[in-house]
Amino acid sequence: MKFLEYKFFQVQNMNHLKKNTLQSEPKTGITTFLFLLIYFFLVSYAYLFLFKNGGPKPLYYYLAFIAISAFIAIINISSPNIPKDRRFVFFQFWVVIYVIYFVTHVIFSPYPDIALPALIINFEALLIAICAIHVSLTLKIVRASMWVMGLAAILAIPLNILDFFDPIFTAVPGRSAGFYENPTISGQMIALMMVAGIPIFKKKIRTIFVLFCGLAILLTFSRAAWIFWLVGFFWMLSQNELKTRTHVKSIFAFFLVLMLSAFLFSGFFGKMITGSKFEHYLTPNTMARLGIGGKVMSGDSYEDRENLIKHSIKDFSEAPLFGHGIGYTEAQRRRPHNMYLLFMSEGGIIGLFIYGFFIFSLWFSAHGLGKPLVIILAISGLFTHNNLEQPAMMLVSAFIVAHGALSRHEANRKK
Repeated sequence: MKFLEYKFFQVQNMNHLKKNTLQSEPKTGITTFLFLLIYFFLVSYAYLFLFKNGGPKPLYYYLAFIAISAFIAIINISSPNIPKDRRFVFFQFWVVIYVIYFVTHVIFSPYPDIALPALIINFEALLIAICAIHVSLTLKIVRASMWVMGLAAILAIPLNILDFFDPIFTAVPGRSAGFYENPTISGQMIALMMVAGIPIFKKKIRTIFVLFCGLAILLTFSRAAWIFWLVGFFWMLSQNELKTRTHVKSIFAFFLVLMLSAFLFSGFFGKMITGSKFEHYLTPNTMARLGIGGKVMSGDSYEDRENLIKHSIKDFSEAPLFGHGIGYTEAQRRRPHNMYLLFMSEGGIIGLFIYGFFIFSLWFSAHGLGKPLVIILAISGLFTHNNLEQPAMMLVSAFIVAHGALSRHEANRKK
C-alpha cells in the first residue's frame, strides 16, 4: 500500500513538473514559421525580387515582421526564459543614444527633405533589428536563424554564378549580384551568411560550402567582399570549424589561400584569363578590378573613392564637433561609400563616436562566431555607407547580439 502511495505521489510530482515546464516554455507555432520566413526573405533580398516582379511592397514585409514580433512578445510576455545579459543591455544603450543623435540631427538639419526620409529608412531597419533580437531571445531560435542564413547563402551561390554568365539580376553587368542587384552588397551578405550559417553543416561538407561561397563572392568582383571571405575563412580555420584533421593540413590550407589571395590581388589572375573564353563575360570595370591593363587597386571606382575621402576630411575639418547635419553628403552629391567618413562629415566627432560605439557594442555582445561577423561589419564600413540603412545588415547585427546573449546564458547554466 505504501508503495502504491509512493508511486502515486511520484506521478503527481512529475505531472506538476511537466505542467510548470510547459507553462515556462515560450509558445511557438505558425507565428514562428512566419517570422523565420520573412527573415529569410529579408536576408536573401528575395522580397525585393518579388516586389520588382509584381509582389508586395517592401514596407509590407517590414510591417509584417514587426507585427509578428509584437504578437510573439505579447503571447510570451510572462515567459521567464528570456536570458538576462548585461552585454545585451549595453547594446540597448547604444540604441537609445543612436535614436537621440539621429532625431536631434534631423530636427536641426538644414536638409529636411533628405534628413526625414533618412530617419524613416534608418529607424525601419533599427526596429527590425530590435524585433529580431527580442524574438530570438524569447523563443531561443538562434539556431533556426543560422539555418535561415545558411539557406540564403545556398540560394545566393547559383544565382551569382548564373548572373555572371547571363546578367539577369545585377545592376552592374560583368559583376554578379543575384537578388541583391548590387555586387558589393551581394558579396558582403554571402560572406556574413557563410560565417553565421556554418554550424548547420557537417564538418565534412563545410569546406565545399565555404569554397562555393568564395566562388560566388569572387564573381561579384568586389575587392572588399574578397577580404570579407578571407576573414571568414581564416577564422573558421583557426577555430577548427573546417575538416582538417592535422595542424599540418591547417597550416597548408592557410598558406595556400594566402598565396591564392596574393595571386588575385596582385593582378596575375587577370593576366592569366586574358585571351581566355572567360574574357568575353568581363567588362572594362571588371577587367580593371582584375588588374588587366593596370593595377588591381585602380579604375574609376577607386579614383572616385579617393576623391570622396579628400572631400570628407575637408568637410570634417570645417565642422569637427557636430558635422554638417544629416543629409549633407547626399545634398552635395558625394556620399563617401564609407560609414566612418559619413558620420564624420554629417555628425562630426559625435557622429564618429556613435558609429564607433555601435561596432564596439557589437564586439562586446558577440561570442564565438559573432566575433568574425563584427570584424567583417567593421571592415565593411570602410567600403559602404549603407550598413545601418539595410534591414539585412541590421538583422546580422541582431543575430550577433542574440547569439552572444544565448551562448553566454547556456554556458553559465551548465556551470
